[in-house]
Amino acid sequence: NFLGFIQIVDRVGGVWVDVDRRYYNKNVGTAATNYANIDLRPGYQLLKGRDALAYVRYRHTDSDLYRLARQQQFVKALKEQVSSNFSVFKALKVVGAITHNVEIGQAGGGSLENTIRRYALFAYGLPSGHFFQTKIDNLVVGNEVSAPTASIQAAVHDFETPDVEAPRNAAAVAFGRKAAGVKSVPPSHISISVLNGNGITGSATTAANELGQRGYQVVYPANSADRNAPNYKYFHTIVYFDKRQARSQVAAREVANLFGDADIERLPASLRQKAQRAMVTVVVGSTFHETLAPAPVDRTPKKQPPHVRSDPGQTLPMLRSVRRKVDFPLMVPHTLERSSYADREVPIRIYSPKKGEQAVRLTFLDSMELAGYWGIEETSWDDAPVLQQPNFEHKIKGREFDFYYDGPHLHMVVLKTPKASYWVVNTLTDTLSNETMIEIAKGLRPLPRR
Repeated sequence: NFLGFIQIVDRVGGVWVDVDRRYYNKNVGTAATNYANIDLRPGYQLLKGRDALAYVRYRHTDSDLYRLARQQQFVKALKEQVSSNFSVFKALKVVGAITHNVEIGQAGGGSLENTIRRYALFAYGLPSGHFFQTKIDNLVVGNEVSAPTASIQAAVHDFETPDVEAPRNAAAVAFGRKAAGVKSVPPSHISISVLNGNGITGSATTAANELGQRGYQVVYPANSADRNAPNYKYFHTIVYFDKRQARSQVAAREVANLFGDADIERLPASLRQKAQRAMVTVVVGSTFHETLAPAPVDRTPKKQPPHVRSDPGQTLPMLRSVRRKVDFPLMVPHTLERSSYADREVPIRIYSPKKGEQAVRLTFLDSMELAGYWGIEETSWDDAPVLQQPNFEHKIKGREFDFYYDGPHLHMVVLKTPKASYWVVNTLTDTLSNETMIEIAKGLRPLPRR
């Protein structure tokens, strides 16, 4: 419920969110204002409980689709914060807020709090690149939102089998290189030993049978007791590769994709005997539910020309007017998305995201989108939570850029300099193409002295 949401946000100390535009409403009892109060300005900022709730509930000047996008953005922001500055102690405080404000039943009895605690610690430990957002394409928006059955099925497939290579391949295409795929190993060339790491009777056998039906060469031990891992404390599945065998790590990655949440690790000496000399050893965890996923579908977008125009005059006067209010060099965006113009309500904002740091936010609106707000954040704060885990680093004409993807979609490009960083942030629904985002970032130039 709403109280639980506020408690969770406050117990983690608030959540750092990139607010895309001005959000304001004061409920004075009229039909036009009969919504929750909200007063937020654009820019990367810390949202505490009630402001966060107002943000994720907001929809009355756009639509449910953008409200969903804000909610998804908020969850990703919370994960970024968990990864960069969190503790197990705070995680357990969040668990307490969940269990006291969520009504849910647990099949078979047992402790709901213990179950949620295990999932919380699991999420806390997920490495970068394990957070995926799936979009349904070809939407028809009217009084109701609909989509073709094929588009819905494709989205469900992507949700169940996310393609972990999507950011890498999309980046390669955007820079005019061949998609960076790694040649796969045929299932018939991969030998697999399967061990039970969750204590559920028959779990390893089921996984082995499923893998055998996919064409993998399953190695069965003579003694059934050797089918068990050293303990039953594996929460999610781990796929181990034998580094002594050629291409075993590539094979492990392919097998891990079939389990969805599996991690990949080098085979330890303690499991070498149980591995039966197999190329890959799978230890089935508690999150394995007796089915394997189909292989992910390659959704790498095709290269397209950037949709941009040259227009430094849009922001040059604004940036000159605030130059003396900040202590770091400002950048002028010489390149803009072709249909975009500076936002009329809050085109520029100077503020302090945290004590001792300064920021300037430029906000633009794509005139072809209902709420297609995107922005450029210029700030002296170089270790913000959102910056901690870029997908890639790339140098363009001697300048260093970090790239942050949502699946195959480029959500943020950051130009890094010794004195400040400059972020190009896509819309909530990532409507600017990857090539457009890159061109905007490349077009950032120092503000002239005159």
